[in-house]
Amino acid sequence: MLAAEGGVFLYGGVVQKLSSLMDAQRFRTAFEAKSPLEPFLEKIPIHLITNPAPGLAGCAAVAAAW
Repeated sequence: MLAAEGGVFLYGGVVQKLSSLMDAQRFRTAFEAKSPLEPFLEKIPIHLITNPAPGLAGCAAVAAAW
């Protein structure tokens, strides 16, 4: 709706446990197959967050930057 192009971030217990079963190329193809948005969606990166505590990692990064 707002043309956010920063990426899609996948995280959570289910995603973490099933990530080894996920076919990245098949997921990417299904993600992009949304006519007429294909050209827009092709440019959006998809990230799988594997850090068990991304919130703490983000807080540490902010604190280190201060």
